[in-house]
Amino acid sequence: MLRSKWQGFRTWWTELRANPSRCGLLLLLTWQIVPLLILSHHAVDLHAQYFLMFMPGPFILIGLFLSKAVEWLKAHGGQWSILRYGVYALTALVFIAQLLGSTAAVIDASSGNFNDRSFQPYPYHNDLRSLQNALGEADQLARQRHLDRVYVTTDFATQTALRYLAEQMQTPTTLFDASRCLVLPNPADGPAVLLVGPYDGLTNALLNQFATATLVDQPARLGGPPFRLYVVAPVVQTSSQKMFTGNLQLLNRQAQHLDYNSSSWLVTQWSLLHAEQPSLRTTYSYALTTMLTGGQSRQSVCTFSAIRAGDQLLAAFNLPKGGETSAMVALKAQSFTTVPNNPFYGPFHLETDRDHNTAKVTLQTVDGGDTITFPGS
Repeated sequence: MLRSKWQGFRTWWTELRANPSRCGLLLLLTWQIVPLLILSHHAVDLHAQYFLMFMPGPFILIGLFLSKAVEWLKAHGGQWSILRYGVYALTALVFIAQLLGSTAAVIDASSGNFNDRSFQPYPYHNDLRSLQNALGEADQLARQRHLDRVYVTTDFATQTALRYLAEQMQTPTTLFDASRCLVLPNPADGPAVLLVGPYDGLTNALLNQFATATLVDQPARLGGPPFRLYVVAPVVQTSSQKMFTGNLQLLNRQAQHLDYNSSSWLVTQWSLLHAEQPSLRTTYSYALTTMLTGGQSRQSVCTFSAIRAGDQLLAAFNLPKGGETSAMVALKAQSFTTVPNNPFYGPFHLETDRDHNTAKVTLQTVDGGDTITFPGS
């Protein structure tokens, strides 16, 4: 029986190889069905670009179907002729509608009329040219004024693209997450260039209160508010003896308050004590945690693409509405690094789009503790 099945398979395989049309159709169906079954697995996160692997397979299948349908209708002739011409007309209408729709979509996108629902989970969309122009202008400004550093704010919608594009800049660049933090240059090094994203309102509020910032330009951004390009210099602060050894030194000796976006913020100021060089898809983070009245805690995670010793760090904590800040602020800190998750399997070195964090290290104070306490303002 087994021999009979094997013989039947060999016969089928021989006949298949003798018919190029059937071979091509089998290959096409395999191309369209197998990846679709893999993507249908519940553990796979689907993104629109994954389906590009199917192109132009669906259109080939549509073309084959229409060709066979017209061929069948033509062979039967007579009353089927009207239906055959109907297939021609319907195909032409679909083609024209698709052409007009694609043209309109291209015109909309090039005019900045983005459909933000197509870019979820990102909160907004940025086109490549606007990002390149903004970084290019920041780089050019630094070289024209002989400034040796550029700082760039990022958020969830811009961080991946800006980190990649910043590698092409001639001026050394530090990118940082602006959701809770602001990085300013070392006062001893003079002013620097700061490029602020279109929706980084907290950064602008911190600049107004804690730095000297001159707005130089507002690089245009397609489809939304522009970037803001500053030359910034920090206000010189008195150093405190309190520090997380080798990492952060407290400035100004007390926390400050900031009112922004109908909320109250607690701002702490630090000097960075060590340096970290930029590396591919690598970021360095400090997670600062403070305890508030009533046992509530607030955390500020500050993430950088590089760290320059002597730079100033402003870490902001969003206070609960109606809550009171205690007279003394107790703060703990941890550090960790985010690196690419590229596994090894024997001689095979794989590259993925995923990252992983190193183990968090609790920072120690000079006296061997893990908490710095200082007055609130």
